[in-house]
Amino acid sequence: VPSRRLWLIGGGVLALLALLALFGGGGSEKKTIYTDGQEDQPKEKVRLREVVWTTPIPLFPVMDDSVDRYDPAVTDGGLTLVFVAGLPKEGADLFIAKRELSTDDW
Repeated sequence: VPSRRLWLIGGGVLALLALLALFGGGGSEKKTIYTDGQEDQPKEKVRLREVVWTTPIPLFPVMDDSVDRYDPAVTDGGLTLVFVAGLPKEGADLFIAKRELSTDDW
């Protein structure tokens, strides 16, 4: 029986649907299929540049560009954003942004 798993990347900007099914005589071989909602492809045929990206949406209205921000992570519920920020060649700090609803702004 095939199982379906959905991965949301970049806050839902890109969703990959992987269909994992058992094939072969012994049932031990697994095959992963990726879909864009219109066409299914085995992972061997999917190239990164073929992925259609939507226009990025800013997380914050205005940000200080002199600070480097990296290693963002969002909790499963989408209510907490954790990231690292710091000035170039100086120490960095861990920041946490929370919201009450996943539809609210950070």
